[in-house]
Amino acid sequence: MKKSYAVITGASSGIGMAFARQLAAEGYRLVLVARREDRLQELAQELQKKGTESIVISADLSQKEACYHLMQQIEKLPVGILINDAGFGDCGSFLETDADKEMQMIDVNVKAMHLLMKLMLRRMEKQEGGYILNVASSDALTILSDCLIWARRDTCMYG
Repeated sequence: MKKSYAVITGASSGIGMAFARQLAAEGYRLVLVARREDRLQELAQELQKKGTESIVISADLSQKEACYHLMQQIEKLPVGILINDAGFGDCGSFLETDADKEMQMIDVNVKAMHLLMKLMLRRMEKQEGGYILNVASSDALTILSDCLIWARRDTCMYG
């Protein structure tokens, strides 16, 4: 087993869950982060049966304080990898989609990703190494008239 941990946001489903399984197979200890604690616990139990140590942290990363709290919770852990995968999307006519949901989407998909990357990068600079992967999709490179907010998140990550 590797000495360092891989922190994976959005680990309760999809690509984040796939990263968790892959990194577990490579021998990393994991910090699994998402809102849905029940799904994280199921994944942690699955991976424990295969010999992987996992820490489950339920966090709503749309809240800036939750990002800072996450970093405090992992402060003493040797973290070598951050997979920044938390995010969600919504599609529909811009005039008809819910503005509050869109603001929450921006908080998770852009602000939380930015803040966690900055905080982890500072930490990794002090420890002289580590890896960060910010997950986005090719939606940033396409015109999706019914998925504007989701695509703009990905544009922020692609630059």
